Amino acid sequence: MLEYLALNSKGFSGLKSPTIKECDSLGPFRGCATQHDQLPHLEELHLNRINNLECVLPLDAPLGLRFSRLRVINLSSYRKLIYLIPYDLIPYLINVEQIKVFGCRNLEKLFEYTSRSGRNVVPDPILPKLRILELIGNHGLRSICREKESWHSLEKLKGINCNQLMRLPLTTQNADTIKEIRGEEQWWSRLEWDDDHTKSTLLPFFQSYRYR
Repeated sequence: MLEYLALNSKGFSGLKSPTIKECDSLGPFRGCATQHDQLPHLEELHLNRINNLECVLPLDAPLGLRFSRLRVINLSSYRKLIYLIPYDLIPYLINVEQIKVFGCRNLEKLFEYTSRSGRNVVPDPILPKLRILELIGNHGLRSICREKESWHSLEKLKGINCNQLMRLPLTTQNADTIKEIRGEEQWWSRLEWDDDHTKSTLLPFFQSYRYR
């Protein structure tokens, strides 16, 4: 479907905010490799119940997608999702401002920091414009950042029913930008910090949430 949309429907080149839901896969793609971005104006991507993908954005190579204008990633109910964004795509997502991930039980991490060739050079911070991160009901999620990594533009962070997530991309420097950290009391008490001062500095921004 996405192959047809990008390559055979010229009228969709201006597409900004598609919603794709309840399908088995977004591929495989056959014979459609291109060097040109087929959806150059894409700003938002909403995906729900895509069953057979291990990462949410494996589309860049065959369709030439670069996501250079992508600001919003919103996805839910992925059955096999293991990580969100592959290594090769990270450098293109410099304009992403919001990520929401809901009910992806097998999700282990947001980013694949190492390429298949073993390279692990990625930008720092990894998403320089990310302001909102909402993670809800992702039971297997263990990692959203590297150790001692800080996302300086982050304003709102939700970590609800993600009990295995132990480290956040926050330091004392985030006190100038962070507005809200929301999650269960038990989750907050078990988070790992670089030092006690970091936790105490960010405590005023924490809002307890009772997951139902």
